[in-house]
Amino acid sequence: MRQYRRSLLVNGQVSPLHITDLVQPHLIGRSFADVGCGAGVPVSILRARWPWTPAFMTEEVEKPYFVGVDFSPRAVTYARQYGAYDRVILAVSAAIPLDDEEVDVSMSLENLEHLYAHEVIPALEELVRLARRRVVFTTPWPWDVVNVPWLTQEIAAARTDPDPLGLDEFRVLAGCVHKSTLLPEQLARCGFTCASVSERGIPLQHPVYVGEKEQIDLSMIGSVIGLDDMGVPDEAGEFKTAYLQLLEASLDLRTRTPALERSRRFGRARQRRISGR
Repeated sequence: MRQYRRSLLVNGQVSPLHITDLVQPHLIGRSFADVGCGAGVPVSILRARWPWTPAFMTEEVEKPYFVGVDFSPRAVTYARQYGAYDRVILAVSAAIPLDDEEVDVSMSLENLEHLYAHEVIPALEELVRLARRRVVFTTPWPWDVVNVPWLTQEIAAARTDPDPLGLDEFRVLAGCVHKSTLLPEQLARCGFTCASVSERGIPLQHPVYVGEKEQIDLSMIGSVIGLDDMGVPDEAGEFKTAYLQLLEASLDLRTRTPALERSRRFGRARQRRISGR
């Protein structure tokens, strides 16, 4: 089995490690729910850096309590073995078996873009429901959400992959494909602040969004750009065709969505302003 498939089956997808640098300054309180936790590598890093969080420095919280939530049984098994979390729950992002306001901060790192468009708002509603104080999440800029180089490479590799693809593995692989995006202006209307934008509106780095519980109003979000759930056609237990169709739909998302194409041009223009070119 090729390396990409094997790694996902063992521990799920791992968020870029620099994400922890973005999230760390916004952790307050004692308890946290990490939705879409995967193996839990970023939280392991956050635990090591805990003395540099506002929770420790300002509120004197010496030992945080982390709950991990993921839809993948294999990722959940790995996260439990890995030990980053005090508790790990198998659940989808839109239906989490935790009580209202059970944690101080709910967070989701590089997860929302992996959901189908109709799943994004329910997932955000769950993040708001779980939090007593704050919601923190990261997701790529709209102009970066369609990863053309990776999709092109993965389509070619999947087409020539000789190993059969079953339903469980299809779900793991499909969960790693980017299927939707949120525009910064949508989230601003809802009460989220993008901590990765300068006062002049220039994107500085990968975005992290922060919202105080009492200020969030998701009724203002509008429509979510993304793919519809394509279903899972069963071809005698072989799901390679379904996976390829999903990859190609994700690759085609930007050209089919005017808002994404506009944001791509706008993002490049703002990046040129940063670099001076």
